[in-house]
Amino acid sequence: MLKIKINEDVIIAGTSEFRNSINKFISILKDNKIILTNRNRPQAVLISFEEYEKIGEIIEELEDRYFGEIALERLGKIKSGESKILSHEEILKRYL
Repeated sequence: MLKIKINEDVIIAGTSEFRNSINKFISILKDNKIILTNRNRPQAVLISFEEYEKIGEIIEELEDRYFGEIALERLGKIKSGESKILSHEEILKRYL
């Protein structure tokens, strides 16, 4: 299987290699993300289902906080521009 590891958990591979070795690629998704290329252009990113769920949880948490803040602002509970949304660093600490 031809593949290039670009850092500790990301692999770049061509779509033709993926077609020929789908099961091998699925087995390495546990510890890696895979960027599929076609003619050296990125086409797709494959991640494990666990990674997908974790990303979904982060997005849901951010949406809840964002819309909750808007609701509180409308109710006059917080002032406009006074943020209670988590910073990028806080999100990384909480979820990673």
